[in-house]
Amino acid sequence: MDTGELSRLEEYVDKLLEKYHKLRGKCEDLITNLEEQKDKTLMLEQEISDLKSNRSEMGSRLSGLLSRIERWEIEEEELTAASETTELEDQDSACDGDDPDDHDNEGDPDAQENHYGMYDANDSEDQDTGYDKEPGGIHGDMILPDGDAV
Repeated sequence: MDTGELSRLEEYVDKLLEKYHKLRGKCEDLITNLEEQKDKTLMLEQEISDLKSNRSEMGSRLSGLLSRIERWEIEEEELTAASETTELEDQDSACDGDDPDDHDNEGDPDAQENHYGMYDANDSEDQDTGYDKEPGGIHGDMILPDGDAV
C-alpha cells in the first residue's frame, strides 16, 4: 500500500467516524425527545384521569343539587296546596254561619259575586272587577280606581 492510498483510507475513515458521531448525536437527541414525549404523555394521561374524576364528581354533585331542588319544589307545592285548602276551609266555615247575609246571592243566576266575595269569571257582562283581563302576571294586573295599574 502506498501513501496515497493510505491517506485516502484515513480520510475515508475520518469521514465515516464524523458521520457516525453525527448520527449518534441525532440518535441521542431522538432518545431524549422520545423520553420527554413519554413523560409528557404520562402527564397528560394523568391530567385526563383527574379531569374525568372531577367531571364525575361534578356530575354527582349537580345531580344531588337537582334532586334537592326537585324535593324543594314538591314541598313548596304541597305547602301551597295545604295553605290553599286551609284558606278555603276557613272561608267555607265563615260562610256556614246562620247569618242570612252570607248567602245573599245563592241560587241567583245574575249574581256577580260568588260567596267568597270574588266576581264570577264566566260573567259575560264587562264588569269592572279591579283586574285587567290582559295577561300581566298570574292573575293579571290590578287596576286601581284612579286607573293606575299595579
